[in-house]
Amino acid sequence: MEDRAKISNRDEFYIGYRKMPVRLRVFSLVVAFVLLLASSGLAFGLYLAQKAPPTTRLVRAPVLGGIFQADPYPMLHIAPTAEDPDGGTVLMHRPGKHGVPADKARELNGKPVQVGGAFFTRDGTRLLQVGLSGGNQLRLADPDEVDTSTWVAFTPEPLGHFRLKGKIVDHKCFLGGMIPGQGKTHRGCATYCLASGVPPMFASFRPDGSLVSYVLARPDGKALGPDALKYVAAPIEVEGEVERVGDLLVFKIDLDSIRRL
Repeated sequence: MEDRAKISNRDEFYIGYRKMPVRLRVFSLVVAFVLLLASSGLAFGLYLAQKAPPTTRLVRAPVLGGIFQADPYPMLHIAPTAEDPDGGTVLMHRPGKHGVPADKARELNGKPVQVGGAFFTRDGTRLLQVGLSGGNQLRLADPDEVDTSTWVAFTPEPLGHFRLKGKIVDHKCFLGGMIPGQGKTHRGCATYCLASGVPPMFASFRPDGSLVSYVLARPDGKALGPDALKYVAAPIEVEGEVERVGDLLVFKIDLDSIRRL
């Protein structure tokens, strides 16, 4: 009994139904405090490491007029106005995961049109969401409403041959239709959008992190086919000819030149 008493007095041993020894209590509080500080520091570090979300907006557009172009994807060469004397060029899509129907695009190709809708915008890049009925209807311009005699399409300006790094994404979601609108978590959605006619974008970034967006097309200037879908959301390097069409940069790529990074 005496030996047992000496052991219990020398080595503290915690028993659930008895009061915790002082030294063990102090040790537990110190460990808990250290773990609390460590977890708080880790959480704050992860917070600081997060990138700021991109600035995206959905802004209602006024009724616009301009020349419709079907290839490589439906786009509008916006006619100059008093508010916007230089005009511009913008790609189009319909609400949901839909592009402008091919038959409608062929019917309007090269003709003056009027249309309303809303702009998806991100870092200066924009996409016009249009309707096929109602107030936002994509339709031939009414000569009784507007003078279309000065409306013209922008002439493509060749910029040269480039090999660029980036990712294939869909214009709508990347510009704010979905959050996140990029990366592996969005791959399935982006693939469905592109297969349904939403124009594909090649998202590339400068060394300072700023976005450079390109409209992707085949070397003949037509829309990319389904062979490009397997590269959606994957970091790639690809080469081709770049040309400027109004506000847009069109990247005519050779799919055989794609290299996964």
